[in-house]
Amino acid sequence: MCYIYPRETHNLRKYPALRAQWNSELVWHFPEEVPKSATLKKFSYAPGFLQGGAHIQLRLSLPQEEIRDLYQYFSEKSTKSFLGGGNTNHHMNVKDGMPTTFYKTGEKGQSSFPDDFEIMIFDTVWPESERPDGHYWNHGRSHGIAISKVRNEIIYWAETW
Repeated sequence: MCYIYPRETHNLRKYPALRAQWNSELVWHFPEEVPKSATLKKFSYAPGFLQGGAHIQLRLSLPQEEIRDLYQYFSEKSTKSFLGGGNTNHHMNVKDGMPTTFYKTGEKGQSSFPDDFEIMIFDTVWPESERPDGHYWNHGRSHGIAISKVRNEIIYWAETW
């Protein structure tokens, strides 16, 4: 008997095609191609399977000026921001929390963002009193960026579950 499960990939060459498969509403903020100016380039993609969620995440190190410009642009687009570290479990469980993501493009075994990252989301922020039951825990989505002006890094992400 043979079982075939979708697997996570880190193959950066597949990035443009895999990005194109996503709902454009969730990946509008991702670059269409990896910028030539990027030095560090890490990628993680999983298509999801049955009840398992799908994700796409791209981590880039860019020149300081580009990071500064991206920070300005995205800070005007974000609906909520978390300063420093954590991951989706932490961000969902603080007062008026929202799901974000895990640090899938971090070093092996590292699931939380370092403290110098600002995590910005682009999803609708529902006041706790108006959230539909299970809204964030069952069949949700999250998309945004994490950015560090200290490291000159940006991480683009989108997730569905």
